[in-house]
Amino acid sequence: MDSETQNEASREFISKGKLVPRDAGVVYLYELQNASHSFRGFSMEEMTVLVEHFPIVSFAGGTQIIRQGDHANFVIVILQGTAHSFIKGQGNFNSVTKENKGGVITVDNLQKGDFVGQNAFFTGGEVEHPHYVQ
Repeated sequence: MDSETQNEASREFISKGKLVPRDAGVVYLYELQNASHSFRGFSMEEMTVLVEHFPIVSFAGGTQIIRQGDHANFVIVILQGTAHSFIKGQGNFNSVTKENKGGVITVDNLQKGDFVGQNAFFTGGEVEHPHYVQ
């Protein structure tokens, strides 16, 4: 994926929500330390640097923030609230632990501290999302 396509994917993702002011983003990250080992031990200065380089975006409930098959060059960290990851399946779904509701399979229920799209971080956005997130 070329850099222009990556920038377009990022702009589209951000346009679905509302940018959070920098100071509020730092507070979200600081509070996340209690829910996630990933940011534990970061100083306020380090969190400020993260927020300056990575936008914090807030989404209204029910917003589909990633479509199944989307390419992305971003990682999502749930800072507040919840999100749900689904796969739109075909045919019958047969599993002991998962429920099939009309061809839509719930993959995960995400909460504060959970990550989505971390493969994009390691591959530079070359991976399609195998699910959608709402």
